[in-house]
Amino acid sequence: MPTTDVLPITPTPTATPTWEQLHMWWAEMHADPEDLRTAFSDFSPTELEAFLSQDLLLVLFHSGQTLIAAAWLHDLVRDAYGNPTDGWIGGWVAKPFRGRTGGVCWQMALAYFAQHGVHHIHSAINVDNRPSFVFTKRLMAFTVVGVFPQLSQFGGVLTDVHILTLHPEDRDRAWQRAEAMAHQRWPERYSLFQTQVDFTASTALTSVK
Repeated sequence: MPTTDVLPITPTPTATPTWEQLHMWWAEMHADPEDLRTAFSDFSPTELEAFLSQDLLLVLFHSGQTLIAAAWLHDLVRDAYGNPTDGWIGGWVAKPFRGRTGGVCWQMALAYFAQHGVHHIHSAINVDNRPSFVFTKRLMAFTVVGVFPQLSQFGGVLTDVHILTLHPEDRDRAWQRAEAMAHQRWPERYSLFQTQVDFTASTALTSVK
């Protein structure tokens, strides 16, 4: 991920973008498929309308008419009153702003999500997408939880992902959310995987005894 930042520039959040702004962002984001190869999994919608039909929170960032970034929370978890409590963060930053300006946008996005009551924010990143992993860990100050085996699929290939979370105290929570996602995506395979893990753990305990 190049960091050809062009500060000074002041990003402005756009929480209710127009259709024109949405289409402009979507087209620009998908203009370079190679740029998204390890960023968006096979589960990510490829059409804007399908993307917007999900249960998510979305905010764009502009400077004047210049599009800088987009950030969203997907796979939201809601409480009994319908209020979002947890979400998985996704996003995109225009190439000229992938540095300090992008970092500023992400901090503003986290504040925006907090204003909507979402304080438990997690991230799942393809293990081959090191630039995003470093960006999330360093500039966004997320805590690394671990690597979840074959949680997602990229280009038809089951892929391990890094699990990170915004707050260190949410490490167990993030892993549990990842397990829930795995069970939802791969119920049969995940049940077998979980059985194998339980069997291995049981065997290890028996050996210790």
